[in-house]
Amino acid sequence: MKNRIYRNELLYFSWDTFSHVMRMTIKLKEDIDADILNDAVQSASKRYPYFCIKAVRHDEDYDILNNDLPIVVKKGKDALALGSKEANFHFWAVSYDGCEIVCDASHNLTDGYGTTELCKTIVYLYLKKKTGKDLKPDNIRIPGEDFLLNEQVDPYSLMDLENAVAPLTQTKHAVTFVPDKRYATDERRMNYVMRVSVEDTMHVAKTQDGSPAVVLAYFVKEAIKKLFPDRHGKTIVCGIPHSFRHMNDLKHNSFNDSVVLSLVYDDRIEAMDVDKQFTCSRGRISLQTDPENILYTLHNRALFAESLDELPTIESRRQACKDSVEVIIKNPETAAVSYVGQTKWGSIEEYIEGISFYCGALSAPVLIEVLTLNGWFYMTMMLNQTSDRFAETIVDILNENGIRSEYLYSFDNILCTVRF
Repeated sequence: MKNRIYRNELLYFSWDTFSHVMRMTIKLKEDIDADILNDAVQSASKRYPYFCIKAVRHDEDYDILNNDLPIVVKKGKDALALGSKEANFHFWAVSYDGCEIVCDASHNLTDGYGTTELCKTIVYLYLKKKTGKDLKPDNIRIPGEDFLLNEQVDPYSLMDLENAVAPLTQTKHAVTFVPDKRYATDERRMNYVMRVSVEDTMHVAKTQDGSPAVVLAYFVKEAIKKLFPDRHGKTIVCGIPHSFRHMNDLKHNSFNDSVVLSLVYDDRIEAMDVDKQFTCSRGRISLQTDPENILYTLHNRALFAESLDELPTIESRRQACKDSVEVIIKNPETAAVSYVGQTKWGSIEEYIEGISFYCGALSAPVLIEVLTLNGWFYMTMMLNQTSDRFAETIVDILNENGIRSEYLYSFDNILCTVRF
């Protein structure tokens, strides 16, 4: 049962209209040396052999095998097809442009945490050679060292999914408000980068009983309320992708260890004082992340993964995955906020000027990825339209509430595809 989840999601949870991929861009202070970067990437790949795989088709099935071909490192940000010949059949690749290092990866291979750890290794190896300095590898995984506890283990193999039972409380669905395009200047999906003071955000989190994700989700919700006062009774719902690494010694695990939680800002919640809204939201997150609830969620994913094996063709399995999220597509969240936790960049942090991180969005019209760097939360917001108003409004509301923030820039939503 449980050993099929990772395999089948890697193989089938992407299709013609949706590539489940991520792109992290790290901006250094000087232009990239292509040869040094290539050496760094190939060396880093030896530290992550479990990411160096390929899918080989035979009839109506795949074998997942080790992949000894080099990781593709190319100039320019144009997207390529992960898993295909142009990516040397790998599920991740690296590119560079000016002073930026760009890492593309399948979200079925890993998640934000795993991608960040991989990028830390690449940037460390690059800077060590580029600067000629003896940079300390504290909190950075380097080639030649032993794996960390359960780092390379299929996380589902450690879960007791057969004995999972339905939890006493489960999240109820609401009629969700979906932002329209009244502020759009173009139909193109765009990304917007903001930065928010970690110190100020953590002060609010500690004094008002909330986590950073809960605090930032609250202010995103407030921005949407300001932008769309005429919601006609529909509820703002915010998705919170959440790692289950707190279970079964998975702290260092590098795979896609995530489930999706939700915060529902209905009339009952909205009638509360701000501090009580934070408390209730934190409580809702705590209930959804209870191990019993997590195990039941994964149990259902395991059953679905097993059901895929009973289908006769690769195409029918991929179609089944597409069909399984139809309810989400028809009733999307209002927004989503994903926070991987505070990253320990160590000796390389002073050399990094900025960062952005985004992914393929199934349905959320407003999707925000949050990473920490140099005392800031860097928030990359993916919109299903072109409009500065969302970022400007979020930043204004944060500043009005004593949380230093600024809107930095926008850029095109360029993502790789997955094809194998």
